[in-house]
Amino acid sequence: MLFKSNIGKMPYKKVLKIQMIIHVVLILIGLKCLLLVLLNQVGNLQSLTSKFGIALINLSFMQGFYSGFGAALIIAGIVLFIRSVILLSNGEKFQKSEINYLDERNRFIKSITFSTTSYIFLIALTFAVVISGMFNLVVFLTLLTTLFAYFFLLLSTYLIMKVKY
Repeated sequence: MLFKSNIGKMPYKKVLKIQMIIHVVLILIGLKCLLLVLLNQVGNLQSLTSKFGIALINLSFMQGFYSGFGAALIIAGIVLFIRSVILLSNGEKFQKSEINYLDERNRFIKSITFSTTSYIFLIALTFAVVISGMFNLVVFLTLLTTLFAYFFLLLSTYLIMKVKY
């Protein structure tokens, strides 16, 4: 769904190259996550972050999370990057992938999938905000902020697409 609004105008090769840049960014974010864990192992990350006014909590849990998340991002980025390189170097696979990518039916299915998922997420998040307010104020405020951010993003995207089309 990369640059869906501009898909008809952009050649598929360019789309793949932009995706490759995004895959490199995923790898770099994964390396940053692993670097945080390494910094904590080698030096005292708590004292380093306290100089910036950041207090780390649940550090042992976060080390495991950042290690797993960082490794997953690196692996996903590498696999997707290699896939793109293979597509660009193999003419037959490139053509099949391009046909699949530009197919109207597939575009429609992706569009419906994202719309439906968005509505389901909106309903689930609203329900979670209502329920969390009964039990924990911090969770309630976090979910409420997420809900407002989601609404703002949804409204902004809608207005941009309305003006553009």
